[in-house]
Amino acid sequence: LRLSRKTHEGVALGIGLAPFAADIDPKVAAELALDEALRNAAVAGMDPAHAALVDNFCWPDSVPGKGNPQDEAEKKLGALVVTCRRIYEGAVELRMPFVSGKDSMKNDYRMGDVKISVPPTLLITALGKVHDVRRVPRGHAVAGGASRRILWVSGQDVIPSALGLPKVDFRRSYEFLGMFHQLIRAGLIESAHDVSDGGWLTTTAEMLLGTGVGAEVDFQLGDFRAGEPGWAALFGEPATSFVLLVREEDVVEVTAQLSEFMVLDVGRTRSMHVVGESGAQPCLDVKVRGGPEVMTGNWSLAELDSAYHGQGVGAQS
Repeated sequence: LRLSRKTHEGVALGIGLAPFAADIDPKVAAELALDEALRNAAVAGMDPAHAALVDNFCWPDSVPGKGNPQDEAEKKLGALVVTCRRIYEGAVELRMPFVSGKDSMKNDYRMGDVKISVPPTLLITALGKVHDVRRVPRGHAVAGGASRRILWVSGQDVIPSALGLPKVDFRRSYEFLGMFHQLIRAGLIESAHDVSDGGWLTTTAEMLLGTGVGAEVDFQLGDFRAGEPGWAALFGEPATSFVLLVREEDVVEVTAQLSEFMVLDVGRTRSMHVVGESGAQPCLDVKVRGGPEVMTGNWSLAELDSAYHGQGVGAQS
């Protein structure tokens, strides 16, 4: 958001929540909510050195009483304590203050003997300064001109925990987001999208929708982790991770600046591909190497758009 016509400064806003993880591990749910808010704001140009946080708790009743047994209440209260402690630690490690918040602590539906409680849910908002809105990356591929290299980057360990949940180290987040922001300010990132629901490949496909731009992805499993299943590598949802589209001449500099973290050069955008008998049209062409056999997929943008809107899609393998 640009603040005024008199300046190119602006503000970036991001939100995050992960209620799916709350019943498994409230500590991880808090980490993922905070991480998602930061990712959303980071791709919108937020300077992590000029940022603040807001919390919003939506919690089930944690006070023992009629219809709320002692053991259930204590579990909900324990989750609240763990969540508060973890976001405090995160704020300290990220050097970002919580400046406000809102709490709703009795989110239970009752009718007769039936009670339904919401999962312990934390919404985090991240807000920060944008030094120049003209430098903010687009969230999608740009039609026309030369192709762009596709980089999959992460500031975290991309291999999930034993529980199958993403790992978050906020000290690494702080270092990564600072470097990422400097790349944005230098104008080295043309397009960026955070990795969220559906993982790396889904995010890459999402950046193509409605653009008329296709892409080739040629992915080596060994670059990710030897022995990692192809589906896990393509559709994993690690924290602090992004898909970047970068000009050919800027790839070396971007890779060098992020050398302490995972950076995979997985392919390039293309304006037109050939898809079966349908002729030349933009598509997403995927090859995954390093397993027992090469996994392949080829989808037109029309098929991807149909899948995005819940109408199904065909695949080749």
